Amino acid sequence: MPEGNETPAEEGQPEFAPRNSWRPDWILLLVLLAGAYLILTNLGETRLWTDEAEAACLGQSILEHGVPTAFDGRNYMTQWVVAKREDFNDELVWVLSPWLQLYVSAGSFALLGVNTLAARLPFALVGIACLWMIFALAKRATGDKRIARTASLLLLTSIPFLLHSRQGRYYPIAMFATMWILHAYIGMLERKKWSTVHIVVAVSVLFHANYGLCVPLLGALVLHALFYAWGRARLWQVFAVPAGIGLLTLPWAFYAEIHRTASRFDLTPYFYNFFTYVHQVNRWALPLVLVVAFAILRPLGWKSRVLRMSNVGVTAAALIGIVAVAFLSTNVGLFARYIINVIPLFVFLNACFVVWIVDAVRARAGVSISRVAWGLIPLMMFTTVLPVPFAPVLRVAAMNAPHKGFQDNPAVRNPLSDFEGIEHEVFDLIGELHRPYDGPLERIAKFLDVNAEPEHTLFIDYGDVPLLFYTDLIVRGGLQGIPYHGKPEWIVSRSNRAGIAVNALREFADAEGYVPIVMMDTPDTRWENRPDPYVHFYEMPPVGQVARLTDGVYPPVVLYMRSDLELVDALGATVVKTGGRR
Repeated sequence: MPEGNETPAEEGQPEFAPRNSWRPDWILLLVLLAGAYLILTNLGETRLWTDEAEAACLGQSILEHGVPTAFDGRNYMTQWVVAKREDFNDELVWVLSPWLQLYVSAGSFALLGVNTLAARLPFALVGIACLWMIFALAKRATGDKRIARTASLLLLTSIPFLLHSRQGRYYPIAMFATMWILHAYIGMLERKKWSTVHIVVAVSVLFHANYGLCVPLLGALVLHALFYAWGRARLWQVFAVPAGIGLLTLPWAFYAEIHRTASRFDLTPYFYNFFTYVHQVNRWALPLVLVVAFAILRPLGWKSRVLRMSNVGVTAAALIGIVAVAFLSTNVGLFARYIINVIPLFVFLNACFVVWIVDAVRARAGVSISRVAWGLIPLMMFTTVLPVPFAPVLRVAAMNAPHKGFQDNPAVRNPLSDFEGIEHEVFDLIGELHRPYDGPLERIAKFLDVNAEPEHTLFIDYGDVPLLFYTDLIVRGGLQGIPYHGKPEWIVSRSNRAGIAVNALREFADAEGYVPIVMMDTPDTRWENRPDPYVHFYEMPPVGQVARLTDGVYPPVVLYMRSDLELVDALGATVVKTGGRR
């Protein structure tokens, strides 16, 4: 986008910026300030959800034992069933996922104390750094300052990026590392000093953040290098890069036996997963209408100096994104976090298409008319107009795919269901920043903090991990796989977790004369507040007396207290008198 004191470039020519200039860019500075507001505001107000609490609990264990351990003498930290022993080894050391995020959490706790803000802050700061990194990557890949600025602006309002950057997990590290890898790869082919070291370290960082995301990226880079590295990369780099990566990753891979703990793959929901992921890319990163427009108009003379096969950065970004979506669609789960690391790459490509349109319009209609084309940036930052044309096509493709796991699950909002409007979620997010969402487990933890004693035991069918972080109770249930024994002081039976312990705890509580405590103002949503855009709550959903999740109405949270206990403070909850036996 031209600045007021700049001389317009020649018609149809991009404006190139010096690649090694460190002069601050005023638009980038504004983006970083806005990003700090969107990512840091009230960061610690909403409690950790299950996967965040997993990293936080294991970070705590590092402070005590030096390594992440899955048992603290009272409670197991596990989501993969103790009996199967899939997430820790014989020494009870955690091996299901790499340790980088766990040590980041531990370091933050050591500096700031053990709390929600400390669990998220270092990851949030990396999220802000991603806005700088996409600017640096775009400028390295294209030499065009306009593309760099556009990419940082578009990433600033990318909802998956913002929501995942506000999480106490590996997501921002994975996004930063992916852009760092591509930046270093371009530098290596340009024979830049230290680029080999950068790519080895960056790949290792991504591996130790999430090795599952590392696999498709490495595969894509190998494919790309077969066509682009000949005559550019030095021979010693061909051996040094894999050797360095292996040195920094294989020891942990062998120790953790990742061949045993790696995620299971299932091809049965492949096409549903694939089209749903493409749907998410279309809505939040790269509107497919721009890709189709380029494919149609390029043969008609609307060419680009950046969007071409000879551009290493553009072709590598496209290949990494395509391979990641295709590969990760084989996973049994369907979550935005599985493709979160390539969202910035699609945003970078989006910026390239925007500048292509501006240049093409300028070549045909002049500089004045081309300035109107810059309106694409606010159009994509604050609306979802451009994704709409392809939304129905992808929706139909996914809906007609076999094994539609999410759309048939009554406890989960369909990731395809809210994609046809033009209202941008960034405005909902701004509202949430100042009206933080109180999830069911936050209300439960606050209630137990007042009414339960540390020696008390809680049985819960789902949601055990956050309660391990926020309470001192003995917690059993969730995905631990530990059989329930005895008569605990407290029971929580989640209404939206059918299939794990189908009302077994609620039936036990009723039979044993437990006192029901109904939190009428707390909807029993399935998770606390996940970052996946299609299940994220920007405000408290309505509470209603329903048997299952329907039309966005949720039943209230219900706790059960053993009848021989006395409440200290009901905290607004309703205590239901029952005639059950003691």
